[in-house]
Formats: sequence, C-alpha cells, structure tokens
Amino acid sequence: MTRWKSFNHRGDYTENLIDEVNALYDRQELALVTKVPVPIKVIEIGDGIINKAFFEKKSTVDYIGMCQGFGLCFDVKETNQKYLPLKNIHEHQIVYMNTFQKQGGCAFIICHFKITGGFHLIPLELLNYYWYDSPRQSIPLDVMEEKGYLIPMEQGLPNYLSAVNTYISSKK
Repeated sequence: MTRWKSFNHRGDYTENLIDEVNALYDRQELALVTKVPVPIKVIEIGDGIINKAFFEKKSTVDYIGMCQGFGLCFDVKETNQKYLPLKNIHEHQIVYMNTFQKQGGCAFIICHFKITGGFHLIPLELLNYYWYDSPRQSIPLDVMEEKGYLIPMEQGLPNYLSAVNTYISSKK
C-alpha cells in the first residue's frame, strides 16, 4: 500500500502530544489550555460529509489558555531540519502573539525538532528578532538551544509548563 504524504497535517503528531499534555494539565488543575478551532464556513454537506467549505478568516494561533493567572497563547510547529523555516509561521500569527503579549499574556512557539527529538519553547522576543530584524529565513536549532528553552520530556510527553515558568521568570 502506498502512503501519500500530506503537507496539510504535518504538525498533527506534535499537536496530538500537546493535546495530551493539555488534558493532563487540566486534570491536574495546573492549566486550562484549549485548541483554537480553524474558522471555516461550510457551504455544502452531503451524507454527513462536508463537500465544500472555505476559510472565513485567518486563524490566530493553535492554543490559548490560562496557567496560574497567566494568559498563554502559542503555536505548535515541527521540522525535519536543524532549523525552523520562517515560512512555516504566518505574519498574522506574529501580529496576534505580539498583541496578546502587550495585554499581559505570554506568547511563544513550541517547536519539535524531529531530527533530534527535542522540543523547544521559542520566546516571542526571539521570534520577533528573526521575523523583523534578521536577514535569515529561519531560526537555527543552535540559537534555540542557546536563547530558547528546552522543554523537558516527562513520561514521554513534553512538559512545556516547566519551560513557560522559566521563560516567565526570566522576564521579571
């Protein structure tokens, strides 16, 4: 059987892990973080299947929530390279995260580097530098190892709240 590679769902593995982590955080009453649905307008349904639909507007980020009094918003990315291509991030996401952070929230990206198996929290400040000021078209893994936050794995799941706490503490 031939498996076709779909680029529409390339981050599903990482998002599924984050969904599991968020459910665990909710059960432990550590955080309430939910997946933001993609805003679509259904035009035609047949036999219970959506046949035609379109995106109503640009989405924001993948997840929004609260943790111990802090608002969180973040997007989840994964890459097979030793860098995160900026083309995988959309300008409206950067704008949204900056607006969220200006309102007192904490905004970041979680990136899974499949080549190493590591998960990194990319703080918005680092993301802004590469988006607006750097001539590079990607954020290298070695920069994230130096200026980002490694997310520890616990029982096979990325415990991103550990990295969020370190990130928030560094901003004080």
